Amino acid sequence: MMDPVEVIGQWVWTSLRLRQLKNAHSSTSLGLDFKEKTSSDISRLSNQDSYNPNIRLVQRHCPAGLSALRPAHRERTRRIIANFTWALNDTSIPNFHPRLWLKDSGSKRNWNTLAKGFSESLQVPIYTLDLRNHGTSPHVSKMSYTNMAHDVLEFIEKRGLHQTTIIGHSMGGKVAMALALDPYLDTRQNLLKNLIVVDIAPNRAGVSPEFHSYMEAMLRIERKKLKTRKEASDLLSNFEKDPSIRAFLLTNLETATSERPYAKFQIPVDTITECLPEIGNFPYTPEERVWQGRTLFIKGSRSKYINRHGIPLMKSFFPNHSLRELNTGHLVHAERPVEFKEVVIRFMDDLGVE
Repeated sequence: MMDPVEVIGQWVWTSLRLRQLKNAHSSTSLGLDFKEKTSSDISRLSNQDSYNPNIRLVQRHCPAGLSALRPAHRERTRRIIANFTWALNDTSIPNFHPRLWLKDSGSKRNWNTLAKGFSESLQVPIYTLDLRNHGTSPHVSKMSYTNMAHDVLEFIEKRGLHQTTIIGHSMGGKVAMALALDPYLDTRQNLLKNLIVVDIAPNRAGVSPEFHSYMEAMLRIERKKLKTRKEASDLLSNFEKDPSIRAFLLTNLETATSERPYAKFQIPVDTITECLPEIGNFPYTPEERVWQGRTLFIKGSRSKYINRHGIPLMKSFFPNHSLRELNTGHLVHAERPVEFKEVVIRFMDDLGVE
């Protein structure tokens, strides 16, 4: 039995020691205690609002399956009992500090190309995470930022990661900020080193009309029982004219198969739509919490997610921050991937890779 796992804050359980990942003969699955957990146990853990640092974990070894893959661009996906699946892109030198990517909507696949590029350029392992109700991670009814931040903190400590850099876009950016501000980090200051937040501010406001329209389009695609990606793109064009953004939004659409006659999104569209009030919220006020670590905000110049109301909040919560702007809408990394990569790498180069 391992020592009690001490966890960080809400969304991603991010820390697997690199020497475990180098093992060519076995992979590790994680479970609670020595007994199997029922679906009700998993649901209870997924929905709890406060993190319990005394949950114990055991490691069970199973045949590797994909362990024979060459190390370059290696990508491994695991089901975590907390709240999500994840993938590792690792072209790094051992013992370099890892980076975590908290995706916004859709699937971690949306970040695959960028994650591999960052791993090559920075020579660090990159974890891309499917948060609860996203990608192939479990679907649950609660989606508060505290819930999601604790998922991520569990992931980090469960894998023994430290000095991590967390990058989050939109809702993923709010999760990253909630994690940085979580009181648990007061006693675990070595877990988080740098924060990169893409086109979102730590404010309490309603979800934008743009996001509402995307969710409405997804609901219509499912309810009209479309079958092909082209049919879905044609319908989505009534809400979004840019074909590159439509393609990005449809990356997590599963088209019709012999077992499922209609197209369906991997994310639970109905559940997320019901949770929009929570998604527009933020768990802290500037008087409550401050994170002093170095933080980069990247704004899309044509996006309104970071505006004159949000900038003072950014300064209050994250006094050691800088702001960069790219000529994009809200999907900064999808619309200008090359420029986005340059901005992030420049920020990381200024920090230095330890």
